[in-house]
Formats: sequence, structure tokens, C-alpha cells
Amino acid sequence: MIVALGKRETDEYKDNLHKIGKHLRGEVGVLFTNKTKDEVQEYFNHFKEMDYARAGNPAQMDVALDEGPLEQFPHSMEPHLRQLGLPTALKKGVVTLLKDDQVCKEGDVLTPEQARILVSSLNFSFDGNDGLM
Repeated sequence: MIVALGKRETDEYKDNLHKIGKHLRGEVGVLFTNKTKDEVQEYFNHFKEMDYARAGNPAQMDVALDEGPLEQFPHSMEPHLRQLGLPTALKKGVVTLLKDDQVCKEGDVLTPEQARILVSSLNFSFDGNDGLM
């Protein structure tokens, strides 16, 4: 990036860009914008990158599964769901939840099993700042 901006005054793209190079060390980026400093800070203060739910993170909402067929899952997933602690069985080739199940409650720290159920089974994401979305 330093080369693109200019290492010296003689090879810089625009006036004074060579001065930025002194501050570019490690993993950094440069943001050019016509927004004010306050607008940029406000944007990044509210920015949340989505990521998968992970064990150890707080759940932001209650997630419950109702008794009955779970048609979104192929029959081959049933043993995996049962291994994760869900009360499931195969009925006529369809994965079926045998009773209502509370996967997680708002504010609870996710266990590895809950995180696996949410991610691999229900495809829940979580925002990196607050918890489960």
C-alpha cells in the first residue's frame, strides 16, 4: 500500500500522501471518504458483522422448537440431532421432534451443543458484538 501511495515526495500519487506511509504498520487499512469524522465513527459504532453462533456467547433471544416433523432436515441428520440432545426420531422417513424443546433462552451462555444445533441445524447467525441474532 505504501508503494501505491508513494514512498517519497517524488513518487507520490497526490501531494503529501507519502507521509501516510510512516503510519502503515501491521494489518491496517486506509479509508478515504467525504463524510465527517463523526459520521464515520457513528457508522462503525453501530456496525455489526454477522457470524455463526458460538459456544460461550450469550443468546440474544429465546429459541424453541415445537413438537412435530422437522421437514427442513434430511433423515440422515436425525442421529446427529439426537446426539446433540434433541428428542428426535424418524417417523416414516421424516425427522420428528418428540416433544417441545427449548434450545436456548435469552441471556444464557451458549453451550457447544446449543451452538451446534443453532448453526448446523437451524442456520442461526450471531452478530459479533451482542450475541445470537
